[in-house]
Amino acid sequence: MKRFLFIAVAAMFAMCANAQNFGITVGLNESSFADGDYDSRTGFNLGVKLEADAAEGFYYEGSALFSRKGYEFEQSVLFTSVTDDVDLYYLEVPINLGYKFNVNDNFQIAPKAGIYLAGGLFGNDDKMDCDPFADYNDKTDGVVDDNNRFDAGLGIGANFWIARHFEISTGYEFGLVKVNKDMSDDSQNRNFYANFAYIF
Repeated sequence: MKRFLFIAVAAMFAMCANAQNFGITVGLNESSFADGDYDSRTGFNLGVKLEADAAEGFYYEGSALFSRKGYEFEQSVLFTSVTDDVDLYYLEVPINLGYKFNVNDNFQIAPKAGIYLAGGLFGNDDKMDCDPFADYNDKTDGVVDDNNRFDAGLGIGANFWIARHFEISTGYEFGLVKVNKDMSDDSQNRNFYANFAYIF
């Protein structure tokens, strides 16, 4: 976790040195696991973002976000359906490179792709009544530490700039790190997001 924070802070400081635009952003997440047996859960993200031109038409952006992801899981136990709702709260730093297409003076479309780094802060598991990122004492297995705090992955998306100061962005994140270390199936994060930002 400390290493992640160092890398994230260093990356943001490096971008601040060349940033041309600064803004605040807020949006919705729709996240789940790569395994299709898990249902999606609606969350949110909010934070700050930086943008700068890299070359003719190209730009890069970085954000520091407080982001809630998670998943829902439903299983049948003795003819009864049991649902488990899990919320995972992250400090997330996405960094993207994109290209701007000028539709007119007041509207731009900019596809983008990049990476993200994230560190788990805390969470909530309704069924287990615990923080999924914290060690907890299981009556059978003893102290359990089965969730990765660190997450990283790839992202694709697009930004839509309106009248220079307003931005709508949407995209999809493909996590590369298993959230649950003990699961044999795919527990990597998958997240669709839609954000609105005001650029100063």
